[in-house]
Amino acid sequence: MLYRLSKVTKKPEVEDVELSSLEEAGWKEKDLENLLASRPQDLLREEKLLIISQETKWQEEADLLALDREGLLYIFELKRGASGEENLLQVIRYGQMFGQATFEDLQQRWRKYIGNNSSDLAMDHQRYFDLDQPIAHSAFNKNQRFVVITAGIDVATLQSVEYWRSKGLPIIPLTYHVYKNGSEYFVEFHAFSPQANDYAMLLSHCHAVNTNISHDPDAWNHMLTKNRASGFFGTKRTIDRIQKGDRVILYHKGVGAIAYGTALSGFQVDDYNGGKGEEHYVNVKWETKVDPLKSPAKAVAAWEINSHFKTGYTFRTTRLEIPKSIARFIGDKLKARATN
Repeated sequence: MLYRLSKVTKKPEVEDVELSSLEEAGWKEKDLENLLASRPQDLLREEKLLIISQETKWQEEADLLALDREGLLYIFELKRGASGEENLLQVIRYGQMFGQATFEDLQQRWRKYIGNNSSDLAMDHQRYFDLDQPIAHSAFNKNQRFVVITAGIDVATLQSVEYWRSKGLPIIPLTYHVYKNGSEYFVEFHAFSPQANDYAMLLSHCHAVNTNISHDPDAWNHMLTKNRASGFFGTKRTIDRIQKGDRVILYHKGVGAIAYGTALSGFQVDDYNGGKGEEHYVNVKWETKVDPLKSPAKAVAAWEINSHFKTGYTFRTTRLEIPKSIARFIGDKLKARATN
């Protein structure tokens, strides 16, 4: 149950917000599918799974395909029809389609997703999960997991999921809820992670944006000279969460945090490297910045941050929301070093 807290009275009593449905809000399940398919960063914990493919219009595909650190393939599918059984048969069909996919098949999808026709999925997977060495091509897609995104109030679908799980089908339900408060409607869904109950989401309005050096060695310079923080191709929509007034940090892999500033806008769209609309960015007023090639010692390394806060951040994702205390730490360190 979702409750509305009174800012005025602050009494122990709370007012519950009415549970509703897509139908009452005037939405079709296809509308929600389009929303989630366009915002995969809201659907799963990016640092736990590597998205390698997103649904393409007019093709029979799962909404999202992702890999875990062992190369297991996760197949995401939003519940479409009213019948839970019908929906499960659809995700099983995708299992048949993608269960035979080779490493080369997955690599082709990955290259299309990130907009790089020469990228090596095994090497990118190694870097993403900080593995000592790439896993063997044969380890990719040895098994699959199915994630069905279903309305939390759809008991029939959830019962069907539990039945098939009892028969050994590796299927996982991810629920969403629709709420009504007065004339307004809200949808709530949790970011998915392979670890059970790992749904923690941080809302600090402080963001570490990766400079994308693994796929584009000049992207960091593009961001600093144009005063923006960007996401490109398949990961571009991760930037959409950044709002005007949020704190933004640029992190350069192998060097550290190289810039600190404030977002001057919400996300905007631009063309990039021949791709129409393949850059999402926010304008940023950089308060301090360092050149990662000429002055790498002035950057704030991940080990410094983790040592000070007893954390384990790798900053490998396109956008990572971090605590305000860490953002201030990085900003103070960069300012001090930039003036020396």
